[in-house]
Amino acid sequence: MVHDDDFEKAILFNFDQSGRVSRDLKEQAQAYCNEVKRSDKSWRLYAERFSVTAYVEVKFFCLQALQEFVKTQYAGLDEESRRWAGHDSCPWELRMQMKQTLMVWIQNADAVDLQQMPAFLQNKLAQIIVAVVQLEYPDQWPSFFEELLGLLSSGPAVVSMFCRIMQAVDEDIISLEIPRSQDEIRSSMHLKDAMRERCMTEIAEAWYALVATYHTSNVQLAAEVLDAAVRYVNWIDIGLLANDRFVPLLFGVLSSSSQRLRCASIDVLTEIVSKRMDAVAKMGLVQQLGIVPICAGLPGLEPGDETAARLAKLLAVLAGEILRALAHIENQVEGLAAVGLAVDAEATGEAEAACGAAQELLNQLFPAVLASMRSTNDLAVVPFLLNYVGRLKAVQKKLGSIPQAPAQHVKGILEAVAFCSQFPPESASFAVLAASQADAVAGEEEEAAVLDKRQDLFTLFRNLARVAPPDTFNFVGARLQQGLAARATFQEVEIAISLLYQLGEGAADETLKPGSGALGQLVAGVMSAEVPHAGHRLVALALLETYVRYSRVLPQQQELIPHVLAAFLGPRGMGHGAQVVSVRACYLFARLVKLIRPNLLPLIPDIVKSMQPHLAHIASTPSVDGGSRKSATSAKAVAALPAATDDRLYAFEALGLLLGQEGIAAEPRHAWVAATLTPLGSQIEAHLASAGQGSEGQQAAGVALVLQGLEAITRFSKGFSLAFCTRIAPEIGQVLADTIEPVLRVPRALAGCKAVRARFISYLHRMVECLGGGVLPHLAAALEVLLWAGADAGDIAEVTALLNQLMLRFKDALQALLTEVLPVCVARIHAVLTPDWDWSGRAALPAGPAVGAGAAAGEVQAGLNEDLREKAELQRSYYSFLHAVTHNQLTGALVAAPGQAGMLEAVLEALARGAGSHADPATRRTCVQVLRRLVVEVCGGAAGAPDSFRRFMLERLGGQVCFLGLLRSGLDVRDANTNSLLLDIAGLLKLLHQQCGEELTAFLCASVFPVLALPQQLQEQLIGQVSSAEAKDLRASLRTVLQQVSGVNPGKKASARRSAAQSSSECSGMVS
Repeated sequence: MVHDDDFEKAILFNFDQSGRVSRDLKEQAQAYCNEVKRSDKSWRLYAERFSVTAYVEVKFFCLQALQEFVKTQYAGLDEESRRWAGHDSCPWELRMQMKQTLMVWIQNADAVDLQQMPAFLQNKLAQIIVAVVQLEYPDQWPSFFEELLGLLSSGPAVVSMFCRIMQAVDEDIISLEIPRSQDEIRSSMHLKDAMRERCMTEIAEAWYALVATYHTSNVQLAAEVLDAAVRYVNWIDIGLLANDRFVPLLFGVLSSSSQRLRCASIDVLTEIVSKRMDAVAKMGLVQQLGIVPICAGLPGLEPGDETAARLAKLLAVLAGEILRALAHIENQVEGLAAVGLAVDAEATGEAEAACGAAQELLNQLFPAVLASMRSTNDLAVVPFLLNYVGRLKAVQKKLGSIPQAPAQHVKGILEAVAFCSQFPPESASFAVLAASQADAVAGEEEEAAVLDKRQDLFTLFRNLARVAPPDTFNFVGARLQQGLAARATFQEVEIAISLLYQLGEGAADETLKPGSGALGQLVAGVMSAEVPHAGHRLVALALLETYVRYSRVLPQQQELIPHVLAAFLGPRGMGHGAQVVSVRACYLFARLVKLIRPNLLPLIPDIVKSMQPHLAHIASTPSVDGGSRKSATSAKAVAALPAATDDRLYAFEALGLLLGQEGIAAEPRHAWVAATLTPLGSQIEAHLASAGQGSEGQQAAGVALVLQGLEAITRFSKGFSLAFCTRIAPEIGQVLADTIEPVLRVPRALAGCKAVRARFISYLHRMVECLGGGVLPHLAAALEVLLWAGADAGDIAEVTALLNQLMLRFKDALQALLTEVLPVCVARIHAVLTPDWDWSGRAALPAGPAVGAGAAAGEVQAGLNEDLREKAELQRSYYSFLHAVTHNQLTGALVAAPGQAGMLEAVLEALARGAGSHADPATRRTCVQVLRRLVVEVCGGAAGAPDSFRRFMLERLGGQVCFLGLLRSGLDVRDANTNSLLLDIAGLLKLLHQQCGEELTAFLCASVFPVLALPQQLQEQLIGQVSSAEAKDLRASLRTVLQQVSGVNPGKKASARRSAAQSSSECSGMVS
């Protein structure tokens, strides 16, 4: 027997979070509650305690248990159990009693003060009722909704419960926005069909009556009713809500002082408008209800008001539906004509009338749509406007011009786009530097929000510019005139320049011609003007970007160039106090120089003079990530880290591009180049010593200055080509060559620094491009430095990539150097790829995370995985390196190197393992290609191949690589790389047969084919093709072999090996 007090205590103990209840007592309480749940009369206890208890925890437990009872036991109380009729626990009677209890709770909602309960309890009760309805309605409880509607006169508490039940019906049964099973979907459809047939008319009438009753006296309750109703609009008969009673009521409550009620009313109107209907029917409904005039006449709302956002959505949906209906009617008529069906005059007239009416509705609605954009609700309206402009484009293409009425909307859209794209009047954006960290964060957040909003707005603007270029040019011209006025705000200036920049995307050359091009005139006006607020970082950035985008104007109007250069090289550009501007100015100036550098020749002396202080500052102040910034959420300083890239170094590249062109006097050019490089070399030498001494901070600062100087030299050298440095101005080539020896000291002193190695290798790449063969005398020393004893897998892979570039450039001219370097490089590689290394590459393949590992173990595993990945990458770069050696006339350095037989053996072993087992077919193919070249080289001498190499060719290449390697997983005959590999293997087999003759075929029959367990016919086919067929025919047979062996299991392989002797004798007889 269950005691009420014990039951409540058990529940309270179970919910206790204070810690005063022991764990044992909690477990006992849990066991007690579970025991109660197992009783077939437990629901009565839950119902009783829910009604009388004062504890929220107990009420919640009782409702939760009731819901569980309904879901697990209620359905089993089948009416077929009427044999229990009259029995106290008859299942049918239990179901009736439970339904009566639930309805009594609803009926007495005011009496039991249901509305004062927490919302989650009211929602839980509604969910229980709906769970019963799902099982009973309509077959067993056809009167549920009728009974529910009959209780609405009992008071606001019942109405609120009615709304919650209707929402729960949608959420738990009907709505398909929630993923549901097929059975649940069928249940949803069944319930909707039943409600349409039985009760939706009465429910809609109740909604109307309740809103009419409470929209003044209890606005929150009226809003609840509409929040429930909006869920049903998309599937009920639209006439139940879209009628001359309900719609006026909805518009009427828009004057309510309650924002929630206003929003709820607009949401219902939006659902009514967006309901899927035939286009003609939709137009008729919109006209019948008079929605457009009402919406067009709605008063404006304050920006930021939630009602304004909902209203903007309503207007956008309404306008979009009218536009869609208009397009549908037009397409219907055109579609009939396109297939040759006659359209009578009456139908044509009706279609034209419908289109005219739709266009008139759009004309009425447009001012309100654009006004809603100005209420900062552009996100809702922009998609409609994009579709509208797309329609204008289609109409223009069909008719040759835009009709007058739609053309009038263009200016309004442009005005709205400019307004919405502009920074707010009370902007948080700072002019140069933020006064505090909080101001910096506020400014950055505002700018991010504006830039994000501009993406769609500027797309709309560019589309308009393509549809109506003259109107757009005139509009931007007016904006520029306003923005260039002395009293303009920075917001007006910035948006005017930004709109001009947007016009340049895909602009035709005709529009930029001086005198006749409208766009060119606008650009020239900006380039020659003294722009207000030009020092504001947002305005400065917009100007610099615009100058580069319209650089095509400058060669045509060269008088503008000095003014533009002043913007880049003065305090509004590289000298700007805001780092974001100065950095961007360096990058953009390099782009500008690339585009118009021949036109800058006369101005180079002034440019060099203006750039010198900026270059000195950039070289001496390495950029850092973090710097002295502070976290936005704490006062702790963020550690300074060397920047991966410093875009300010583009300034050096720009100067190199200017000086690396013909037409400059040799003497001043030499002086300018020397004046640029000499301080950089001095900076490197001066700080190289401090980079390895002093405190950690001093060492880091020294390394940063060395890296900055090295990168500056590399960037500067990009302006000088090989022809320029060796033929046109060899003296410049010599100045660049003079930097090599000092720079070589950098990796010697800082051999373990990854950043130094990376930038030194980048520098060597550039010197090769500039000096060509002039760099060869220095390469041995450079490679010696890079291949130091502590080099890891990543370091060596970088060296092999460098050597690949050198071999591709110099080919056999690199023979002497490669003969010297190759043994060291191979030795370093095999020191890292130790004898236990898995040459198949499978050890480095990604694996799932270890389950149950701690944080430390996870970090160790991550380190191991990274080490394996780097070694696997080194293995691939090793093969690519050997491929470059053998394909650039340098094989002699590998094969004929004196006293290096051990190196060749190591190389051959690595190649054979990769070719026969690597998981990547492309890597296998590289190995096979290298092996073919080596076979030709080794066997091509007068003495022929030594016996050891012949055994290698037979056993390792003919056996392991060409056939037995196919047993290993990782090859898919459907893969293009695998098919290319098979063709290369076929070529290798043909080459081996040329060198070994019948010895190869005998070996295959005796030692290889038995292991593969190939059919006799396939063996004969392979032997014949190896000796006489084309490689592509042999590849087809190898594909068959791969298909055969891909399904061979270990047991089958063992059986094949046991039968090797018998197969061998048969095959030998065939060969002889």
